[in-house]
Amino acid sequence: MTRFIQEIEHAMELGPTKQCPLREFLTMYIKNIFLNQVLAEINKEIEGVTKASDPLKILANADTMKILGVQRPLLQVGAE
Repeated sequence: MTRFIQEIEHAMELGPTKQCPLREFLTMYIKNIFLNQVLAEINKEIEGVTKASDPLKILANADTMKILGVQRPLLQVGAE
């Protein structure tokens, strides 16, 4: 995409201080929409993990233990 934009700018004979409208649009889209969407997804994941009753327990489920090939629990739950 960057190379395509550079080709447009070269064809339009824009100087180093001017940008084509496509570059300006993509820059604003990434800053104002895309990054906000990514931030919202990350915050949602963080919220889901931190609201779990025992966040560390999620890391040591049976599937994870099987993938890692461990026989014992990765995390010990304290005595109750």
